[in-house]
Amino acid sequence: MSAFLAAAEALSADPNLGTAATVDGVACRGVLARPEDLFARGIGGPPSQGVATLLTVAASALPARPGRGDAVTIGAVAYTVAEAVADESGASFTLHLRKA
Repeated sequence: MSAFLAAAEALSADPNLGTAATVDGVACRGVLARPEDLFARGIGGPPSQGVATLLTVAASALPARPGRGDAVTIGAVAYTVAEAVADESGASFTLHLRKA
């Protein structure tokens, strides 16, 4: 196991960072990020339409590479994968999500 894969698995498993998710029917844990919460809103302005919710999942948690259109559920919220980006080591995937 590479150090990058070990780190991705450890971050996902951490109860303070990781969150439960279902990716195309497979239960897993990942690190959720919502960049729009940080910078997409201008002062008093509407949220940006171009910023996705991001879920980073260890590659070992999924049986296959996720793809565009895959269904993701986090809590009671349904999403669709808009883009799946593998990190350079292949240890994790960052899923760019849109609400379904």
